[in-house]
Amino acid sequence: MRFKKDEEFISEVEIKPKTELEQVTKSCFIVFSSREEHIENVIDSIEMVIKDKYDFTVKRLDKEIGSDESQYETILDLSKECSFGIVILDGLRPNLMFEYGLLKGLGKQVMAFKEKNAKVDVRNFYIDKTESEREDIENPKIDYDKHLSDIKDRNYKEYDKNNLRDFRQILDDDFVKHKQDIINEIMRMMTPKGLISEEGLMSEQLNVIANKLAKTAKELIDQDELEIDQTVKIIDDLAKEFRVEMPAEYYFGLGNIYSNRQKYDKAIVYYDRILERNQEDEVALANKGHAFFHLGRFSEALACIDKALEIDQQDAVAWSVRALILSELGKLDDAIESHDKALKLDPKEWVFWYNKGVTLYSSSMNEEAIECYDKAIELNPGVKYALINKCSALDKIGRFDEALKCIDKALERDPKDAKIWEFKAGILYDLGKFDDVLVCINEALEIEPENYGFLGNKAYTLHKLGRTDDALECIDKALKINQKDAILWYQKGRITKDFNEAIKYFDKALEFNPDHVEALCSKGSELSNIGKYDDALKIFDEVEKKCEGYDTCEIISMSKGITLSKMGKSEEAIKHFDKVIELNPEYADAYSSRGAAYTHLKQYERAKEDFKKLLDLNPNEAIAMLNLSESYIITKNYVNAHEMAERALSIAEEHEAIIMSHFTMICSSLLQNKTEDATSQLNRLIDYLEKIKEWALTWDFSDVAPAISRLDEDAKSLMLSLIELLENKITLDEFKHNFVAQ
Repeated sequence: MRFKKDEEFISEVEIKPKTELEQVTKSCFIVFSSREEHIENVIDSIEMVIKDKYDFTVKRLDKEIGSDESQYETILDLSKECSFGIVILDGLRPNLMFEYGLLKGLGKQVMAFKEKNAKVDVRNFYIDKTESEREDIENPKIDYDKHLSDIKDRNYKEYDKNNLRDFRQILDDDFVKHKQDIINEIMRMMTPKGLISEEGLMSEQLNVIANKLAKTAKELIDQDELEIDQTVKIIDDLAKEFRVEMPAEYYFGLGNIYSNRQKYDKAIVYYDRILERNQEDEVALANKGHAFFHLGRFSEALACIDKALEIDQQDAVAWSVRALILSELGKLDDAIESHDKALKLDPKEWVFWYNKGVTLYSSSMNEEAIECYDKAIELNPGVKYALINKCSALDKIGRFDEALKCIDKALERDPKDAKIWEFKAGILYDLGKFDDVLVCINEALEIEPENYGFLGNKAYTLHKLGRTDDALECIDKALKINQKDAILWYQKGRITKDFNEAIKYFDKALEFNPDHVEALCSKGSELSNIGKYDDALKIFDEVEKKCEGYDTCEIISMSKGITLSKMGKSEEAIKHFDKVIELNPEYADAYSSRGAAYTHLKQYERAKEDFKKLLDLNPNEAIAMLNLSESYIITKNYVNAHEMAERALSIAEEHEAIIMSHFTMICSSLLQNKTEDATSQLNRLIDYLEKIKEWALTWDFSDVAPAISRLDEDAKSLMLSLIELLENKITLDEFKHNFVAQ
């Protein structure tokens, strides 16, 4: 999901569902019987290696068996369909040995593991005894030579349940050791029945497919795909020549390769080959629905998944995917119901909690989404995506401190994920902590130095820190990497100080993305800034047509209102400011602009109320105090005007605000006939201007002219004279002469 921090800082966050693909020819069957607590942690470790690292589906009997199904049939199917097995010997119950023997009898590669202190689970054989009686029975430690004498020549590895990191390494090493045997089994599963003399020709080609299938999605490259396409053509020709039918496992393998490569159209072709023979193949239907989902063809996806669920209502993964499809179709209540069905079938699957969280987040049910992400994290503490999405939900509801703690945990999991650093930068940006934002963006750039999006965000952060030259240098570096990125041109337009240059950059953004509404709106604002008000209004009208969220967009209404104010159309402007405030009662600038419009209409009491509201929203903002001070002057409340300007001066940091505070204090003192106070304040202003001589030469005092025009003639004459002094149109001596004369 792509979202915006402000209008200029663009950040990406992993808010997307996790969909499970049924890897029919690329699966592992875990066999275990122990009921000890550590077994679940061992299985989690197996999934981290076999599923997360090597892209194999991991299956276990307790999650595959349905209430009305034959356990024997399910065990037989799982054993036949897997490409290898993993046996956890702990407990050594009879069913474990049956399943172990079945796997070996079917010729499957088996990796066996035993906890170093594992015991035979004798205690639970005595089902006729009470629990307290069973507690008195001592389980003997497994003696491999004694208890497994018939297969003691079979290899197994010991592990320590208190050191699962080492276990994962042992498992990884064992997988690599036996990988070729696993590939051979995948190839055997894809071989058509009935081949005899021609088997060598077919096997040579199937070996190519099996090796590609054994690769992870990240390992597969375009050259692999080209080789697969060429090999498939040869196999199709051989199958016709030998008059054999390729098994479903072959087409599943191809479909899964293309699904993992995100080539879903191609994947569907192979799932359809299976369904041409068997319309009731639940796995092919589910995988086809999975592919349609990722193509955004949600109605077709739903039809496939629903048909799969008619065949097998116990498929928790299918219910989870169905929920995601319904969510995309806007059927949120039905989506949540399907999520709940998946969770009822398998409440310990973190992915299902995660996916429900995604749906709730998309529905703006952020508190509920956070609960789901917490459950996902509880079940799988190592998953960073749930942490990132929880952080995003916390960010949405303004719980920024918690969001930062959450994103820091994600960084602990993976400090080399540049996107997480960028997302943290986005949260800090919202908080106005631009120095910290820069630190995070630099961390992201250490990992991905050529990421032009990161460079664009760094540029805008530098701009926020007042480092405009550095910002422009940074954005130009980004544009050297990608000159056709509309967002970069838009960011450059926002950074540059020159209105005309900014318009050129916004035009560039629109050249590469004609629907970039923010660039169009910003162009309108800059046209307004250079006095091309009619052109600006035409742009805003165009924005209205292009922007889907125009009716709820504060920024467009605000820009239109400001332009109309500049044109002197205050009544029309106020209607737009009213809309902004209706949409967002906390939008401070809307009160400031509406107050100015009311002032222009000489509705001073209304103006004063808006400026008071502005100050309520920004109690420590000098400009808000100065607006209210001006309002007091106009309504002849000179004491309050002076007091408010004095408060502004005490907190003002920018030169403009400091000068205007002095300016207003001089004005209010003169209007109270406090000449000595006015003289003292003037001297303070002159001293300050002496300190900032170079800067003072660049300041434009035109913004204060409307306020001065509303003063009486004596005060107006003096204040205009003060402006002439500040603009260096008269000397200090000339001004003092005017001041004394007045």
